Amino acid sequence: MTTPPALLIAGHGTRDDAGAEAFRDFVRELGARHPELPVAGGFIELSPPPLGEAVAELVERGVRRFAAVPLMLVSAGHAKGDIPAALAREQERHPGTSRTRTGARSARTRHC
Repeated sequence: MTTPPALLIAGHGTRDDAGAEAFRDFVRELGARHPELPVAGGFIELSPPPLGEAVAELVERGVRRFAAVPLMLVSAGHAKGDIPAALAREQERHPGTSRTRTGARSARTRHC
């Protein structure tokens, strides 16, 4: 049986502390609801933690494969350029890791 990849949630980031905390709460809650699945989240700009720290956290937990899911109001160029570039940098920093990237998820997408 193949182990599913860990989940890396990529947020845009915001200058609004409450907005950034809502993202971090979502990541924590998702991890708590699915303890069998390693979950981490980071931002591409403006807010901590940066996406690179989220990848490092997964690697420290023994993760070698992860699926990256953009979660932002409007992903546009970020999902096509910024996130793939950030993930490529992290793959160079953490040799032996592999990743897949799913399509963007917006606030209007219904999730279970």
